[in-house]
Amino acid sequence: MLRSLVGSEMCIRDSSLQLSNIYDFCHRLREGSEQRKRFVMVPATDDTKGAAEVLFRHGLVAGFRDFGNDRQFAVEMKYFANEPTLQVIEPASRDSRVEYTWSPKMMRRMRSSFGISNHIRIFIVRTHDGRIIDHIQATDENIGGTGLLMAF
Repeated sequence: MLRSLVGSEMCIRDSSLQLSNIYDFCHRLREGSEQRKRFVMVPATDDTKGAAEVLFRHGLVAGFRDFGNDRQFAVEMKYFANEPTLQVIEPASRDSRVEYTWSPKMMRRMRSSFGISNHIRIFIVRTHDGRIIDHIQATDENIGGTGLLMAF
C-alpha cells in the first residue's frame, strides 16, 4: 500500500511539474508580448516545444530556435502594426494539480463554438500517444487528450 501511495504521489508531482512548465511558458510569452520583446526564453520540455510549434503553424509567433540546450529555447515573437499577434495565452488548468481531459465530442464543440474558417482561438492538446496538436487536428482525427493551453 505504501508503494502504491508513493507511486501515486510521484505521478502527481510529475503532472504538476509539467503543468508548471506550461504556466511558465504562458506567463513568459504573455509578458514578452506586453513588453514588445523580440525573443523570449522559455523552458524546454516536450510540451512547450510542441506548443511553440503549433503557435508557429497558426502564425501567432514568428518562430522558435532550439540551441541544443535541454533547459531553454527561444521563441521569436510576432507583431503586426506594433501590436502583438499573440493577444491572449492561458493555461487550460487554473490549478497546477488538475489536468483536464478533453473528449473528441468536447473538441468538436470547441471547434464549432469558436469558428472553423478563421482559426482565431487555438486550443492546444497533448494526446494520449504523446503528440502536441491543436483542437482542429484533434477533431479531424477524432481523438481527445489533456488540455494544455488556449491562445488567440
